[in-house]
Amino acid sequence: VGLGGKIRDTGFLIPYFNREYTVSSTGVTNSLGTIPDFAISVVLLKYVLMAPLVRPIPRGEWRSFRDFADAGPLVAYFSSNATKVLERAFAGKVDLLEERCRALGATASPFTSSYDLSMEIQVLPNVPVVINFNDRDAEFPPSCTILYDRTVEFCLDMECVAITGATLAGTLLKSV
Repeated sequence: VGLGGKIRDTGFLIPYFNREYTVSSTGVTNSLGTIPDFAISVVLLKYVLMAPLVRPIPRGEWRSFRDFADAGPLVAYFSSNATKVLERAFAGKVDLLEERCRALGATASPFTSSYDLSMEIQVLPNVPVVINFNDRDAEFPPSCTILYDRTVEFCLDMECVAITGATLAGTLLKSV
């Protein structure tokens, strides 16, 4: 399985939300050679340090953020900065959300038939997420759930997982 990046003379190239970053002994840089946002650097460095070279369990068990053992203190942060943000921004705009997801390389998820929109996005090479979104209607407000494959707990700590949720929301929001 490995880390899923590419080794280059300049360091280790890792895609993060479809953008390449280089992790090297001198730090993290983006494709322009500049230092990215601190949160991006933290996630990439933690991924390089934690991700196993061999997957310890099979993929396919999807969980919401709150279902991970160490997520408790960060559940409110995740909700406020990821799912609630997407609900507010894309209520009545499911087509736009799908367009933004596809721009990140998203594909239909295994849960497509249960939601107005369900897309799987590759955050990092071994970290897929699923966005399940139901639009508002006459009886219910919009609802968004972000699911992570259980294997994420071997690749990132819960703080970094929470950061990926907020980054996902921010990336999808650009130019809404």
